[in-house]
Amino acid sequence: MSVTVLFIIMLIIATIAFAPLGYFIYTYTKNTTDGPFGEKEFNNSH
Repeated sequence: MSVTVLFIIMLIIATIAFAPLGYFIYTYTKNTTDGPFGEKEFNNSH
């Protein structure tokens, strides 16, 4: 198997693996202004 084919297969697997994470971040940031990591929790840290 060539390196190009292997790279394409790995790219497809990575896309499938990280699609739910990207979808979660997109939907969460669309519905709130706090951001995906909750910046409001860190307002009093400094």
